[in-house]
Amino acid sequence: MKKIILSLWEYVQKLSLVHHLILVLVSIITLAPMVWMVFLSFKTRKGFASNPFGLPESLNFDNYLEILSSSRMLVFTINSIIVTFTSVFLIVVVSMLAGYALARFEFPGNKFLFLGFILVDAIPVFVFLVPLFIELQWLGIGNTRWALILPYTAMHIGIATFIFRGFFRSIS
Repeated sequence: MKKIILSLWEYVQKLSLVHHLILVLVSIITLAPMVWMVFLSFKTRKGFASNPFGLPESLNFDNYLEILSSSRMLVFTINSIIVTFTSVFLIVVVSMLAGYALARFEFPGNKFLFLGFILVDAIPVFVFLVPLFIELQWLGIGNTRWALILPYTAMHIGIATFIFRGFFRSIS
């Protein structure tokens, strides 16, 4: 019996080693293109043209300075940060309140409302693109940050409410 348990333990250890090797291999395959992009960003155009797969000869930050000074990349980055933080804040606040209400209070239609939150996530976003565009233009916010914040918030409230409801139900 001891021998069977010992051989089973050795088998599990070998299997664990194989799993870890597979995970390391997948991680390398996944991270290698990103590392290569970072290395490429430090090359000059001439260095890239002569040896695209090699390491940069020196760290050249001119590409980053050119992007930040000659383009509107800084404006785009600030807009992305504003849209992201506003959307996340609204999603967390609304979903937390809805999740708490759905977890703690019994009212008519509680389960139906929760099911509605879940089912809305099952509809592909592409179905809403044209009607959403028309509605945002009609509201006069088509070319503003709110045209991104409101749809992002609406698209993610369902899953966030599901998560918050589960969290609040787990608390005694």
